[in-house]
Amino acid sequence: MKTKAIVEEALVCLLILLFVYASLSKLLDFHEYRKQLYNQAFPAMFRPVLLWAIPVSELGLTLLLIFHVTRTWALYGSLVLLLLFTGYIALVKLNFYHRIPCSCGGVLRSLTWTQHLVFNLCFMVVTVGAILLRRKGKTFNHLKIVRS
Repeated sequence: MKTKAIVEEALVCLLILLFVYASLSKLLDFHEYRKQLYNQAFPAMFRPVLLWAIPVSELGLTLLLIFHVTRTWALYGSLVLLLLFTGYIALVKLNFYHRIPCSCGGVLRSLTWTQHLVFNLCFMVVTVGAILLRRKGKTFNHLKIVRS
């Protein structure tokens, strides 16, 4: 049981590192982030909203992941955010858009779209793993209460 808790904490720490890095890289080089976001294949009316919604949601999820009380919701929110990012990358890879925009984000900027897709899929696996471990932990805790 203790090993599961340690593995869950490690997976959550990976997500926290990802979201802290992603959000801070955007906010610390905001001019470049804005330029890259506005070069993406999003409708123009969504760009100002996404400009702030993405880093704020990444930071918000980071905070929610830190606290055990909000962690389950944060894990599901992380999965949704990763699904959205991964879906966008998949659409780029499938030539859904009329042009292929540049990839964004610090070190991730040097990744190809395929590498970025694999990276996101790996973090989706991390997130699903943390969710499953968390659900099993709650089931085990519930069984202990029932048996008492």
